[in-house]
Amino acid sequence: TVSVTDTKGTMKYRYGQIQLKSVRTKDGKYFIEATNSLRLHDEYLYGIGEVPSSWPAAALQAQAIASRTYALSKAGVIKSACDCNLYGSISDQSFIGYAKESEPLYGKLWREAVDATMSNESTGLAITMQGEPITSYFTSSTGGQTESAINAWGSDRQFALSVPDSASADITLNPRYAQWNRVVSQEVIALAFLLPDVATLEIVSRNSTGTVGMIKAVSSAGVEVVLRGETFRSRTKIPSAWFELVSVQN
Repeated sequence: TVSVTDTKGTMKYRYGQIQLKSVRTKDGKYFIEATNSLRLHDEYLYGIGEVPSSWPAAALQAQAIASRTYALSKAGVIKSACDCNLYGSISDQSFIGYAKESEPLYGKLWREAVDATMSNESTGLAITMQGEPITSYFTSSTGGQTESAINAWGSDRQFALSVPDSASADITLNPRYAQWNRVVSQEVIALAFLLPDVATLEIVSRNSTGTVGMIKAVSSAGVEVVLRGETFRSRTKIPSAWFELVSVQN
């Protein structure tokens, strides 16, 4: 195995090749960018760190299929920012390298789950529509109802429909996100709306799933800006678009 250490920690790699490249930032500084080239069929999937390896075998296999499908949907498209097909973070999928399958006790269970989804040595199970792999989005919790693509990103995708997810709203099963509270500063909210300040904040509409559809901010000068709820969520980094405005302070 090869270990690579950066400011975020140390990653262990066992498969494929590692390319190192010096990248110049906008402010003239340089950093080393590491890209791990892997066989998607198995080597890449062995390193996916999206779920605990202690989960039931069926759940692990479902994750392996979803991760394979997502990766296939991105194949052939090189991201110029990283000279890669996929980021090893939640921007795409969490990839933790050899640390996943080398986990004490449970690592082998994840590898077995990946292997169980292989049809043969070169092909594996994936989700397709009209012969093409779908962009198989997945999330740890949803607030009780998954969001449709049209509400989340503004474009319709037939495979991304809203369905019930009662487990996410169960405080016992999902103690972190069944209920949550966040304090978002005036500065962050103003930046989200591209305003100098925010005097009032109002939920204008909700989607059929219960998420915030549109949210409006008004500056002290009377300038109004309306954002989609999902855009507001992304810019303020709150857990989801299922929220209420409990209090607004200037």
